[in-house]
Amino acid sequence: MASDNAYSFAETEAEGGIAGTRKYVAKTADGHLVTYEQAMRLLQGELSEFRRALLDVLRRSGHEAFFFETPPVTRQTIADVPFEFVLASARSLAGVAPDPKTFRLHFANAIGDHKDVAVFHNLGRDAVLVAPCPSKDATSDRR
Repeated sequence: MASDNAYSFAETEAEGGIAGTRKYVAKTADGHLVTYEQAMRLLQGELSEFRRALLDVLRRSGHEAFFFETPPVTRQTIADVPFEFVLASARSLAGVAPDPKTFRLHFANAIGDHKDVAVFHNLGRDAVLVAPCPSKDATSDRR
C-alpha cells in the first residue's frame, strides 16, 4: 500500500485483468474511502498531499509506460463512487516521446481558460480524454 500522511492507496490484483495489472483504491488515514468528488477537489492546489500520494503510486508502478483506467462516473454518482483506478502495462507506449502538437488546440483552449488540464472527447465521441497541459518544465512530474 502506497501511503502519504493523510491518504493511502490500497493495492490489489485487478480482477480478470492481465497479470501485473493492479487496482488501487484511495483511502483516508482513518480508513474511509475517498470518493471521486473528494479526489477531484483534493487533486487541486499546489500543496496537495493527495496528489503527492497518487504520483508516488504512479512512479512506483514498475511500468515504463502504463494505462490509467477508471470506472465511469456521472454527476449523479460522483459523490458516492470510491476513487479507484487500475494500472496496466502499456508496452506499446514505452519509449514513445510525448507529442503535444496532436492536442495543441485543446491545450491552447485550456491554457486560455487558466486551466492545467485539457478535457475533450475522443474522435469517436464515445470517451472523454483528460490530458495535463504541457509545461515549460515538462519533466517535473516524470520519473
